[in-house]
Amino acid sequence: MRRDRIINQRYPHHVKVVRVTCPGWGEETEPTETVLYEGEGRCYTNGGVEGKQVDITHRYISIPVRFDEWKGAKPSSGDTVEVRIGAITETMEVKDFEPDNNRTVLYCKRNGNLDL
Repeated sequence: MRRDRIINQRYPHHVKVVRVTCPGWGEETEPTETVLYEGEGRCYTNGGVEGKQVDITHRYISIPVRFDEWKGAKPSSGDTVEVRIGAITETMEVKDFEPDNNRTVLYCKRNGNLDL
């Protein structure tokens, strides 16, 4: 009897969380980008329905970092998230976040653009 080996990683996607800060009024410098997190994660949907259509723009992102273990700034509303799922890169905006069992969950809304 042949047995297949199933590989099912807990965090199969590459996640990058970026915060863009704009300079103060009257300053001549460009906006700066700060990478808050870059590494493994998992992006998924909840299969929600809005009206009579399935809502495919809302995403959850699970990051394997406890909320109290973040070094420096924590992700918050308005940050940008890039998720690479195989050959597809999705860009989305963080709307909310919450601590969960040994991880942080980001609630995001996809901007509608997919980079193939």
